[in-house]
Amino acid sequence: QFCPPTALPASCRSAFLQDPSDAMARADRLFLVIAGVVAVCGAQDAQQPATVEQATEDLKLAFRRSERAEEKFAEYIGNLPSSDRDAQAAADAIERSVSEKVAQDVKSADDEFKGHLAALESAEDGDAISKQSRDAMQASADVEQVGEKAAQAMKEASRQARAKMAKEAHSVAREAKMAARRAYKAATELEHVQRKSGVNESTYESDFLRHERAAERMMDSADDARGVADDRIDDFFQRVEERAEVMKEKTKSRVHKLEAQVFVEEQKAWARMAPEAEILSAKEEMGRWTPMGSVLLVALAAGALVAAERRRRRDIREQPLLG
Repeated sequence: QFCPPTALPASCRSAFLQDPSDAMARADRLFLVIAGVVAVCGAQDAQQPATVEQATEDLKLAFRRSERAEEKFAEYIGNLPSSDRDAQAAADAIERSVSEKVAQDVKSADDEFKGHLAALESAEDGDAISKQSRDAMQASADVEQVGEKAAQAMKEASRQARAKMAKEAHSVAREAKMAARRAYKAATELEHVQRKSGVNESTYESDFLRHERAAERMMDSADDARGVADDRIDDFFQRVEERAEVMKEKTKSRVHKLEAQVFVEEQKAWARMAPEAEILSAKEEMGRWTPMGSVLLVALAAGALVAAERRRRRDIREQPLLG
């Protein structure tokens, strides 16, 4: 049985490839090469089944193990989470974990907003109103940023969980495929032993073809099952990650409400400033009038009030009676 140099131990292979000038050294290395060939080929022969019966038993054992690995993978796929309830539970767990991590950031952003809003409510001049309004709007933007950070963290946690589950599935799939490959190898070894034992060629070729097809079917089955597992895992975690989008939309909705609060309080602040501004404007306007002009202005205002009252009473008389 021929064993190529690449099958030899590293030390023997190195000796085989080198070409030293010293004849004695070359002879020693040649001896090592021959010894290595004998050792490797002898080990390979020792691994071969001694009889057809032994090779047949090894083949049966390999197929039983392959079948068990196939059943194990099928069971694994059947136990993968797939229901909406499972997705809801997984999303709840991830959201709780993420919320605990960003809780301090959320609290800080909320407190910052509340502080600026309170300052806006008590602002006493136009500059203070403008400044606190800008600061409150910036604080609401910070609240949104923290919410988006939480949503992104939830997506990342979901992806990590998906990668971990996919890795487990691939490990089980690899075991099933390796078991099928070992069955194929056992079929090859049986054919080799049958040939050496003088079994009819048509017999061992027919047996090998049958065993080969069975092993290949198992390998294909492992590949198909891995695809099914990947699809289920992707579908499941896609539903889990939808919660992150829901979190983001909730944050946006909340921020819109915060911005509306800022707008309302700003309008209230400017309304508080309006009466005082009108009084100051009237005082300044009256200061530009002479005493006689002031009397005339008061008279005109009184006349306007009397005329308005007369129109109101006329409108009341002219309205038709209601049934």
